[in-house]
Amino acid sequence: MQTSGLHHALWITCLMVLSGCGGADDVGRIDVSGSATFDGQPIVYGQIDFTPDNAKGHSGPAGYADIVDGKFNTAEGTGSGIVPGAHIVRITAYPQPFPDVEVSDETADTAVPEALFIGYTMEQNVESSTLNIDVPAEAKGRGVSKSP
Repeated sequence: MQTSGLHHALWITCLMVLSGCGGADDVGRIDVSGSATFDGQPIVYGQIDFTPDNAKGHSGPAGYADIVDGKFNTAEGTGSGIVPGAHIVRITAYPQPFPDVEVSDETADTAVPEALFIGYTMEQNVESSTLNIDVPAEAKGRGVSKSP
């Protein structure tokens, strides 16, 4: 029995469609590393988030990295790379790292350091794998709610 040309073409089409599925999230991503300072001093601990700037026609997955001792790298820890282009960069900074918490003691009183600033935002065109950012002194207290 011979397979008809239409039947053969259908199988080839199905294979082509299936082979194109999955893995598209990482297409075109780059890892970004660099320094993050606040008023010229290294940010001791924080997070940097990269969100594609839709207003400038850029889209894609967001990226992020932890900031430790003034350095960040989207390839380390739980970070994720970005698609090069125009981004909204948001930075949150703390004067010290969060304390280690024993998982076994949920009732322990753990003091979390108050943020220096939360969600400081800037526009940044990220085209290379190196980026150095200085957050100005005016950002101090931004987004931080004071306890009574």
